[in-house]
Amino acid sequence: RYFFTPIGENFEWQWSQHSAKVLPNGDLFIFDNGNNRSKNPLDYVEAKDNYSRGVIYRLNTDEMTIEQIYEYGKELGSSFYSPYISEVDYLGENHYLIHSGGMGSVNGVPMNQPAYFNPEAKLEAKTVEVLKNQVITTLDFPIQFYRVQKMSLYSSGFNYNLEPGTRLGTLGQTPTLKLDINGLWKAKELPANDYHLTFNQESDRLIFNAQFKEGQKVKLILSKLADQRVYDIRVSKTSYSAMCIDLFNASDVNDGDLLSVTNYINAEGLSGTYQLYIQIDGNVYKINQKVTF
Repeated sequence: RYFFTPIGENFEWQWSQHSAKVLPNGDLFIFDNGNNRSKNPLDYVEAKDNYSRGVIYRLNTDEMTIEQIYEYGKELGSSFYSPYISEVDYLGENHYLIHSGGMGSVNGVPMNQPAYFNPEAKLEAKTVEVLKNQVITTLDFPIQFYRVQKMSLYSSGFNYNLEPGTRLGTLGQTPTLKLDINGLWKAKELPANDYHLTFNQESDRLIFNAQFKEGQKVKLILSKLADQRVYDIRVSKTSYSAMCIDLFNASDVNDGDLLSVTNYINAEGLSGTYQLYIQIDGNVYKINQKVTF
């Protein structure tokens, strides 16, 4: 009873949408990323043939119908396609901001994965302001970013303080496995360049990237005296999960190909200097690298 029945012409459902907003008249405005445009893998639309758009739906909860009454972006084709992030904003009646924030390509071919994690990818974003069905502003950027907002250059209502900001909140503790891995003192040397391990530390997290084969059992270990933290590293051909958590850049890979895996270890709950180890298919290797929180 919760499903809506489409009515009207030119109706299309949304796929992996972002930035859902209810407009003053009750209509629903979203950024339709358009990922795959099918639930059936046999019917997936490739990125080069796909598109993203801002779309407005009118919902009738009495008759349980849904009607598409506005869209912008489909006519731009893959040049406006973002497989993740992005936003729409309501500026007034018939006045919209539509931001495709995650456009990416390699050698001119649009990508269906987050391009930020591919060093060969070209990153782009486009913001379009539409008033009464006319494009009045277009901004093109050589970078990707999540959200956009139109703001006045001047405001009498704010006095901005340029003192150093205060960090509010935390990312929380990254879940660990409830097990101890023994024998770290006799861990083997990790074969050079076999897995292309890299670590980058930000102020509030550690970023781990490596390449593994589908099905390998991988665990990252942070060890400091009696304090041992074990993190599960998922190796999967799944294209990606939530963009803010883990990325599995593994679309169109064959059996035996290496999968690029990125994981994040939040600094919350960690203190001091930890030696890094990795367990691969039951074998423990020392990485000869430390990290301090």
